[in-house]
Amino acid sequence: MVEVLRVRYDNFEHYILEGDLSDLKGPISTWWRDLVTSNISWHWEYLGISEEDNCKWLDNIKEVEAVLDKVTKGKEDGIVWTKEESGVVFAKFYFNAIDEASCLDPLDQTQEKAFGALWSTQVHIKIKVFGWKTLLNRLATRDLLLSRGIISFSHDLTCVFYFRVEENLQHIFFECGAVTKVWATTNCWIGYSFLEGEAIINSFLATCNILERKFKKNKKGIIWSAVLWSIWKLRNDILFEGQIFNINDLV
Repeated sequence: MVEVLRVRYDNFEHYILEGDLSDLKGPISTWWRDLVTSNISWHWEYLGISEEDNCKWLDNIKEVEAVLDKVTKGKEDGIVWTKEESGVVFAKFYFNAIDEASCLDPLDQTQEKAFGALWSTQVHIKIKVFGWKTLLNRLATRDLLLSRGIISFSHDLTCVFYFRVEENLQHIFFECGAVTKVWATTNCWIGYSFLEGEAIINSFLATCNILERKFKKNKKGIIWSAVLWSIWKLRNDILFEGQIFNINDLV
């Protein structure tokens, strides 16, 4: 048994006699299990350990046992998250850590209100993410792809509906002749007309304010999200699936 421990843990008597476990090669719990289940009689003379050192060795064994009992509290060994008292890791820890380390500018009042309304809207999560990226102008529109060097040819920049104007977020959702007909129909129902050049985030909040009187709080962003999602989906079907554009697919 002595030789087994020496092979596995190298100078294992040093760990006990000096109380230094910093460079122990194997897990401490495994070392302890090997030790207490050895079921052998130790021959100290084989280790060159005196009777005095023998007593010190046994005292250290008891101390290690007490520490292990205190740590495990009668439970099996396992992974414990030391950053929380419960020992369980939560996503909020990472969120708070990233938030504290972030160098991004804080959201202004308009952004906070818009994002709050968007995330509380009862729609599929992928539509919420789509809306979030839209409000931040992070959708992969052609002007954004050009700025990132992904596309470079001028004929790749035009709107896929009429191929006349460069595609950007404002154009594809509010200014293109195809989508203005969609909004004209929608506006007759909700009673709101978007102003030319109006910021997308303002259009979203204006729609929410109007629909808040007609719907519950968590449904006021549905129409805005549904219209933009339908426009974007048709745009991608034309671009990637070769679908023929038909205005009736939107209106």
